[in-house]
Amino acid sequence: ASAPHRGGEARLYVEASEEGVGDAVLRVSRRRIDDLSELLVQVGFDESEAARRATIALAAVIGLQQLAVAEDSSPGEFGGAALTATALAMTVSRDEPTSRLA
Repeated sequence: ASAPHRGGEARLYVEASEEGVGDAVLRVSRRRIDDLSELLVQVGFDESEAARRATIALAAVIGLQQLAVAEDSSPGEFGGAALTATALAMTVSRDEPTSRLA
């Protein structure tokens, strides 16, 4: 069986450079990270930690979208409220993961 048609944002990230829109996608991604980072700073994270968490949050969203369109994934396997709630909790958790790695 062939892979399903990738529409919307999933296709945009996968094929951005081939379609000649890589720079625009990069600008939008940077804006999303900056906006989320600013919100995280407003709720008390320092700028460095906020930027890391915002980057990981965007990567998680994009990654889940890519997994959801994978040929062999079952409906809902990589989406839904539970994964969204986990991603949000990880993004705003007050735990300091980087301090445990040092």
